[in-house]
Parts: sequence; C-alpha cells; structure tokens
Amino acid sequence: MGFFRSLTRLPESTGFSFSSTSKQVTEGVDASKQTVIVTDGKEIHRQIISHRYFAGNYSLLEKIVQMYISCGEIESACLAFDELLQPSVFLWNAMIRAYAWNGPFGRAVELYQRMLDTGIEPNKFTFPFVLKACLALEALADGILIHEHAKKAGLELDVFVSTALLDMYLKCGCLEDAHEVFCRMPQKDVVAWNALVSGYALNGRYQGAHVIIGARNMEAANVVKENIQQSIPSAKVDVSELELSSQKSARAFADRFIERNLPLNVLINNAGVMNCPYKLSEDGIEMQFATNHLGHFLLTNLLLEKMKNIAKESRIEGRIMNLSSVAHIGI
Repeated sequence: MGFFRSLTRLPESTGFSFSSTSKQVTEGVDASKQTVIVTDGKEIHRQIISHRYFAGNYSLLEKIVQMYISCGEIESACLAFDELLQPSVFLWNAMIRAYAWNGPFGRAVELYQRMLDTGIEPNKFTFPFVLKACLALEALADGILIHEHAKKAGLELDVFVSTALLDMYLKCGCLEDAHEVFCRMPQKDVVAWNALVSGYALNGRYQGAHVIIGARNMEAANVVKENIQQSIPSAKVDVSELELSSQKSARAFADRFIERNLPLNVLINNAGVMNCPYKLSEDGIEMQFATNHLGHFLLTNLLLEKMKNIAKESRIEGRIMNLSSVAHIGI
C-alpha cells in the first residue's frame, strides 16, 4: 500500500487535498476488510491516529472498527470502538453481534447495557444479537429483562425479535413463555416454525409423532433412524427411498406413503445438492435444479391433497416447510 509512504512524508503546510487522501485511506480500509489482511489494517489505523488530517474523520474510524470485526480481531475492534465519542446504532450492533457470535458472551450483554446508558435506542437487530448472547450464557433473567425492553420499544412483535425470543425461551425450557411469544407473532415464517418444532422436541414434547425419512442413501438413513431410536426408544421412525432428482422416485415415494394411510401434518422439504458437476437427471433436467426445486415442488403437489384432507378431519392446520442453506450469507 504505497500511500503509507506519502502519508508519513506529508508536510504540515501541504496543499494535498484532504478529501482525496481520505478516499485513499478509506479504500485501503475496505481492501483490508475484503481480503482480511489485518496487518495492513492496523498500519492504516496507526496512520489515522497519528496524523491530524484523519484523527477526526469519524467515518474512517467506523470503518476501522468494521475492518477489525471482519478480520476476527474483536478486542482490537473494541479498542477502536472506544475511541469513538458517539458510535452509531449500526456500530453498537456490530460490536454486540461480534461478541455474541465469538465470545466472551458476557461482553455482548455489557455492551448492550452501555448502549442503553449512553441513550442509544436499540433497534430490531440489537435484540436478536444480545438475546443470542444471553442464550449462550444461559442467562434467562437477563433475557427476560431484554424482552421487557423490546416490549417498551414496540419491537416485541418484529419477526426477528420474536423469533430470537422464541428460540431463547424454548432452549431454556420455558415452553409456556415460548408458546405465548409464538401465538403473538403476527408473521410466523419457516424459521419460527422450525424453532418451535425443534424446541418442543428438545424438551421431550415429541410423543405421538411418526416420522418418515425420505432418503436416496438408505444405508445412511437407517443409521440416522437407529441413532434417533437409541436416544428416544419410543420414537416412531421409518425410512423410505426417495431420489428427488427423479420424478419416478418422487411419485413412487408418494404412492407408498398414501398406501400406508398415515396422517400427514408436517412436510419438511430439506434435501439439496450444491456445486455438483454439470449433469442431467434421468428426466433430462440439470441435476441441481431438478433436486433442489422441481423435486420438492412435485413431491409437495403429490402429497398436498392428503395434507388438506387430514387438516379437515383433524381441524389441525398442516405445515409445509421448505428449508435452504444460509451458507451464502455467512451465518
């Protein structure tokens, strides 16, 4: 980064444009964030602190904090953060999130309290981050207090906040509180439903469920079945062959299920392939598209009438969950 040398040689009475030099430094910080070169970022930080042209540039200092977080240098980020007189709510959230994801988790809760003490109002992103830290700490009392803060802020019913509350209560074993949060949610997306189902299972509320696992690898599926039944001897689990890239296989799976005359309350479409070499399915369709999209679509339509009929008979609404990976957004 050649502009380091020009910065150190810059005379006090220079006619050099501050804005253009600031742009150079900003680009350098962004490059350090993108390439995760923390040594370059630290050198830029040193130059900013030591040079009067940049010491008061608030946007540059914010970028320095973000750079350290991106590089996993959380303590350095905290030191840079403490140099700021009035950090934005975005930067408070970034720091709370960094500690909530990487630890020490107690620091996330401490930062949240500092944020309140400085008069900064939390937003819909603040609460999920700090609630994640409370869950990691098993600090239910702090989580309940933060729930009250969310209520006062009018954000309790936000889908991000309510899902974080739901997850915390379920994993802490507070099923009644979780159920109350879930019932109050104006929007119940697949993440919320998944949290509820897994939370009830985690707390032993799985009695009566009969799970059918559709799998293309029957050997691996049977190992999963055995593991489940070892952990939960009373569990009802069956496996049935299903290759979602094949329309013939999807139709055969649906026929076998319907022939068993079992109720269908929940259908979870979870299968998927990623970055597979270009190949056509037996139906002449690109393999990833056939598996991840058309296979789920076909299977759902083949079983939809069954689910509708069960819902009418039992007066219990059925659920169809389509799951996807979050690897592409770095969570």
